[in-house]
Amino acid sequence: MKTLLTVFCFFTLFSAVAQNSVFKACIYLEDSVTVSNGFVVFPLTKDTVFTDKSGIISFELTNPKYRLCYFTWMGLKSKIFRFTSSEAPVSIQKVFVPDTAFYRPFHEKHVCPVCLKSKYVIPIVYGYPSPKMFKRFKKNRIMLGGCIIQEYQPEFFCRRDEFEF
Repeated sequence: MKTLLTVFCFFTLFSAVAQNSVFKACIYLEDSVTVSNGFVVFPLTKDTVFTDKSGIISFELTNPKYRLCYFTWMGLKSKIFRFTSSEAPVSIQKVFVPDTAFYRPFHEKHVCPVCLKSKYVIPIVYGYPSPKMFKRFKKNRIMLGGCIIQEYQPEFFCRRDEFEF
């Protein structure tokens, strides 16, 4: 009985100390197709981590600046992940791009999903720019998005985080 109690205490102590701090994810398109050559972006450090040969992205959550991140593939972005601790799920997580449902409330309120502030957010304007648009661009009132209009283009830009959403 004493041995069983010792083993139980050791196992409990070991499992509490040996928490998983490596977040692992695989990027999927909306139609559940796995993609390769994606990467995760850490806005606080501007660092990136790319997928490995199997299409999995792994990174440590022990660095607090890596606890805010998003995944991207071909310009399409996942939701913003905000980890409150270094504990990561044990299983490989599915991350979907683009996550338009996540960004919808931020578009409606004109709030940056990274810093959660609105005072740095400006609209992105597409099309051939007029002289008036160039003046507004030089005053940091708009961001010029270019002449080519595609599906899932960002509508806003946060000047503080240099983040398009």
